[in-house]
Amino acid sequence: MNAILEFKGFTVEKLLYQRNAYFWRRVNVSEEITNIDLNPRFNFKVCLNPDNYLEANIVIGVVIGNISKEENSPFEVNAIINGFFKLLEKTEKDIAKNFFATNAIAVLFPYLRSLVIDITSKGDHQPLILPTLNIIETVKEYEKENELFFENVWLNEEIV
Repeated sequence: MNAILEFKGFTVEKLLYQRNAYFWRRVNVSEEITNIDLNPRFNFKVCLNPDNYLEANIVIGVVIGNISKEENSPFEVNAIINGFFKLLEKTEKDIAKNFFATNAIAVLFPYLRSLVIDITSKGDHQPLILPTLNIIETVKEYEKENELFFENVWLNEEIV
């Protein structure tokens, strides 16, 4: 069986971990901390090559936590990765877009997940493991409020 999607690799565009000193000061003075906010906020972009729609550059990112004084979050993580993909079989543009939006994001997501686990394991707390996602449903929900496809941007220079 031949694969129709070629994964050409990925780059880490951004990887930031910042400790929330305000949170830890409250912990150190025995203030009761409730409702810790570590809900991930995802970002997805599918950038089709303007010269060949069978090639795409997929950008996925996540922000977790917040370092503001008012937030109940021990840290903030901001990670963005950029994957490069090619469809090996000729198909219609809409089908290619749909394939990239689900399959390419699904291929790339474990790399983002691994980065978050690794960087949060270096802090003075348990590592954060992103939940597994139903990529199809997650992308559908994301598209309700955000633009997903970009056809005039290539190699993420204007998108990250």
